Amino acid sequence: MTEYRITLQSPLGERQGTLSLYRQGESFTGTISLLGSSNPFTGTRQGETLCLTHPLRTQVSTLECETTLQIKGDTLTGTIHVGCVHIPLCGEFIPKEETAHGTAE
Repeated sequence: MTEYRITLQSPLGERQGTLSLYRQGESFTGTISLLGSSNPFTGTRQGETLCLTHPLRTQVSTLECETTLQIKGDTLTGTIHVGCVHIPLCGEFIPKEETAHGTAE
């Protein structure tokens, strides 16, 4: 499992969360934790891009989303596509020591 601390640039301001990524050959599964909900996803790799399909639960409704991500080194960038709305996100790798023992200092 690989984890990233992510920031969603939503129309209502920045939202913080995490992305947990499990690789299974060329397929991926995991969760995007945002807006107080853990949202499971499935995905595939297309060249250097990860393409994920997932719900995004909000306080008002559940939105069906497609997310594209590019991972380079310890950072990721991407876009969550909800219908015709495109919401950018970025993130950084969380080292194993930090996830196992809290924040490393």
